[in-house]
Amino acid sequence: GTSQHPLDDKGRVFFPVRFLPELQKDSCGDATVVVTLGPGGCLYLMGHHDFDLARQPFSDSAFPSPAELQAQRDFYGKVEEVKLKSGRLLLPDSLRKKAGIDRQLTMVGCGNRIEVWEPARLDAVEGELDGAFETFNAESNSALPPGGE
Repeated sequence: GTSQHPLDDKGRVFFPVRFLPELQKDSCGDATVVVTLGPGGCLYLMGHHDFDLARQPFSDSAFPSPAELQAQRDFYGKVEEVKLKSGRLLLPDSLRKKAGIDRQLTMVGCGNRIEVWEPARLDAVEGELDGAFETFNAESNSALPPGGE
């Protein structure tokens, strides 16, 4: 789903309760979220398990290729772990600025992550995506044999 949220003066937002079961809790019972910059200028919020899945394309080599090294710096250099406190999430200022988020934001549930958008930026992106699900679904199903699953 999609929901609109205001940021308070400290850059905190109430975290939707429906997403809490997906998060691991520490020994004190506090949930943590991994926050990073996603494609298109949004923020990604993920639990630790899903963050580990997102890291899998990178090799474990001590000497990655120059292209992989750049990708690793780009990916890992923008990652922060944030604790939920009293149901609120403090979005890191540096990441909020990169995503253009000021006073209002839109959260979009996207499977294993939550995308956090500046509302006007999301509107622009959604304008380009009109019909994307139908196209993807048609292409995915074209691989099936006629009448088969």
